[in-house]
Amino acid sequence: MVPYFYKNEKGRLAIAVPDASLAAVSQGKTVAITGTATTTTGKKRTTRHIDATATPAGTNGGRLKLWFTAGNRKMIFEPTYHLAAPGMATGPK
Repeated sequence: MVPYFYKNEKGRLAIAVPDASLAAVSQGKTVAITGTATTTTGKKRTTRHIDATATPAGTNGGRLKLWFTAGNRKMIFEPTYHLAAPGMATGPK
């Protein structure tokens, strides 16, 4: 993840999705979730609060809308998501 790309920040995105929200998304309901984005560039670590909504496009995936404030700017990203079966690899480790 590149939280603030034109400042060359790199970091981690952490979003915990409660079981109730996961169940609602799998039933086709839009849910609000929260998380954090933490930069790992340089000596200074910055953690930002992330708000998000997950909007299903089917039973296994859909679109996310993620936003946070960096300085005076509201940063908005709209990636897709895919729900993987338990035990499946979900990305790089």
